[in-house]
Amino acid sequence: MSVAATLAPVPVNAQDVIRVMIVDDAVVVRGLVSRWIDEEAGLKTVASLRTGRDAVEQVLRHNPDVVILDIEMPDMDGIEALPLLLEKKRDLIVIMDVNGNFLYISDSVTHILGYGPADLIGKNAFDLIHKADAEKVFLELQKVIGRDETASGIQHRFLNSDGEWIWLESKGSNHLSDGSISGIIINARDITDRMRLQLKLDEERANRQKQITEFAAEPRP
Repeated sequence: MSVAATLAPVPVNAQDVIRVMIVDDAVVVRGLVSRWIDEEAGLKTVASLRTGRDAVEQVLRHNPDVVILDIEMPDMDGIEALPLLLEKKRDLIVIMDVNGNFLYISDSVTHILGYGPADLIGKNAFDLIHKADAEKVFLELQKVIGRDETASGIQHRFLNSDGEWIWLESKGSNHLSDGSISGIIINARDITDRMRLQLKLDEERANRQKQITEFAAEPRP
């Protein structure tokens, strides 16, 4: 017996692909399910794993939207693995209007930014977005509102409850015409550690280039 768990908002645009992780101790079942998924338009198998423990350890690496999880498995069964998977995939889900005002915020905002949902509902996102990033975020929002297919998500800084700048990777989808939502859904995740590492690598690369340039400019006897 298997269950399917959605770990992130399922993509709604035609060009998006739903990323699926299969977790089952039976290699035959994994193969059959994987072939079925890959034959379906808009679906892609990103991982095929044997145990719940493997899934928990690798979920962030493969970043699935959906996990098909067997209930009975060795090492860690599906019942034990499911809450651990959900804990690791605590993406921030937001609904905002066309002006960037928060209409809904998932409870994961507390884990990621330190606020409670009530702290932000009714406030404008641009009041908390770094000024250096505000213009590119605004332009990305306009693309989503206009259903521009080039809207692919954006990286930006957001002020957390401690007054620190957190790097988020945000992607929006237009649900303005959906009466049950009537807004823009934003799926955001914390990428602060990744950005800090990238900035450190960029700095080290620049320092090495500077040293090479200075060495090359030194007069030779």
